[in-house]
Amino acid sequence: MLKGNKVLLRPMLQEDINRQHEFDQDLEIYGLDSTYPRVSPPERAQTFYERRTTHDEDIAPFAIEADGKYIGFCSLMHLQNRYGNLELGIMIGDRAYWGRGYGRCPANRVNYQRQERARNSLLPNLWVYRRRSPT
Repeated sequence: MLKGNKVLLRPMLQEDINRQHEFDQDLEIYGLDSTYPRVSPPERAQTFYERRTTHDEDIAPFAIEADGKYIGFCSLMHLQNRYGNLELGIMIGDRAYWGRGYGRCPANRVNYQRQERARNSLLPNLWVYRRRSPT
């Protein structure tokens, strides 16, 4: 687990599935994630949980918790990249936490961990139309 000023980065828990399902119903989030907007069945959140809790040496997935509740997730990807380049993806699903720096906090914590491991570069998953993402 990684603790920041605003958030706790922790493993995803079974009780996060219902909140993730709520986030999966938000069509705007699909647009921000470059996927076609669609409403998802509860099984999609269950599958998401299973993928995030299955060991994979190429990804470090985290649940983002603030104020004692699951608000989204982030992933540090390409850990096995032979050049040491990593990709960071962050999704804040709870709209009450949008635009308030809760996505920046995981980036800062993960960047610190990256520096400790002496990785070459961190490629954040940012899109130009995402005004809330730091550029």
